[in-house]
Amino acid sequence: MGRDRLRVKAHEEARSHARDDNARTQLFAHAAEVFRDLKNPKTALAWNAQAAAMPTGVFTRSVGMRLAIVGTAHLQGATVTRASL
Repeated sequence: MGRDRLRVKAHEEARSHARDDNARTQLFAHAAEVFRDLKNPKTALAWNAQAAAMPTGVFTRSVGMRLAIVGTAHLQGATVTRASL
């Protein structure tokens, strides 16, 4: 029984850390959106760089929104060249 309890506890701790990482990533992505909306693309891109990759199959809408936010931040910062369009 002791090993089973340890396994359950380890599994619960791993899930807790995963939730924390996802929450942190979403917070950074929201910060990127806020600074993009404030017309501060440099800060928006800095927050985006801190956010970890989100699995597309789990956070499909969030991934799509984040790509759009990063794209518009690049446009605001004039970091997009004609060749990349």
